[in-house]
Amino acid sequence: MDTADDLTRLRSDEKPRRRPRRSSLAGKILVGVLAAVLPSVFFLSDAPLWWNRAHLLWNEYVHPQAQAASVSPIPLFAVVVPLSATKDPTYLAVMDVGSGRVLTRLTADGFGAGTPTITADRRLVYFSDPSGNVHVSDADGNNGRIVFRANDTCKYVRHVSISKVDNGHLLLQCRDRPAENQTDYHDFFELIDLQGLVVRRFDTTSSKLDDPSLSPDGRYLAYWGSSDTDVAGYPGGAIFVLDLASDREPKQLTSMSGSRDTDPAWAPDSRTLAFSREKDDEKSVFKISAAGGNPKRLVGNAQKASWSTDGNSLVAVRERSDDRDQLIRFTKNGHSVTVCSKPQRTIYAPVWSGR
Repeated sequence: MDTADDLTRLRSDEKPRRRPRRSSLAGKILVGVLAAVLPSVFFLSDAPLWWNRAHLLWNEYVHPQAQAASVSPIPLFAVVVPLSATKDPTYLAVMDVGSGRVLTRLTADGFGAGTPTITADRRLVYFSDPSGNVHVSDADGNNGRIVFRANDTCKYVRHVSISKVDNGHLLLQCRDRPAENQTDYHDFFELIDLQGLVVRRFDTTSSKLDDPSLSPDGRYLAYWGSSDTDVAGYPGGAIFVLDLASDREPKQLTSMSGSRDTDPAWAPDSRTLAFSREKDDEKSVFKISAAGGNPKRLVGNAQKASWSTDGNSLVAVRERSDDRDQLIRFTKNGHSVTVCSKPQRTIYAPVWSGR
């Protein structure tokens, strides 16, 4: 099936989607209140306790569900992508994959949004800012707010990835140096809940890390890693996969010699990764099994790929000879390469189904 058919089907898949019925939301509210009240109904002295339970359930489950349900999701045929009139990313936009038309601006010009990540229901977008804080925005660009601020431990957040299993945890790429001092730093990963509390910290054998990507099934973390000796100007490095459910060391998927492999992106089935490879000044998109093996080249003159929601297509960034970028799409086997946007000064890290 070619990418044109994929886009037609993805668009048709949007039509049956309807907002949840009010009766369903009312049921959730009733269940939440009853679950909080009934355990304490026979213990009047515990009234503050059951009130706190009800309040907690409302804040952490019922109210977020109702608020998210009121926001239209990002269409299946659209990507979230940082765009810029200069070399650095300056605003986030929702772009139609077929026409390259900007459907929605999520941030203002000059904001400097970092690599985005989207929730499984496509209603929320998370991203980092130049100061190392993490923001979230509704899919329509409204209700933007900070959900994590750089602190004494995680002094700068470079990238963020969200768990697609429960939308309840964020994976942060942290640095021990603030935004104004990005030299001689050490990278590490932190898993936090949506209230900003650290659930787990990951220290790896690589002192320099980048491009974290949680698998859709929530079990694995893929990332770029390198030792200090490989990092002058970010040459070298390899793709690693960490099994979050075990204490085993990260598995190195690609070689550190002769090329620079970056930007891992999971397919929806959590079995395959696309990644960028730079070798002899040429950038290409490859794919590789998460279990290991030989990588397969998909397309040349492209980088920073992201998979469609059905896993049949990918988008990537192609740099033109005039130093401008275009969005391209192609099949999972590297066929039917199509240019799908006008040239932009910078297109950085598009996200179709997740990162």
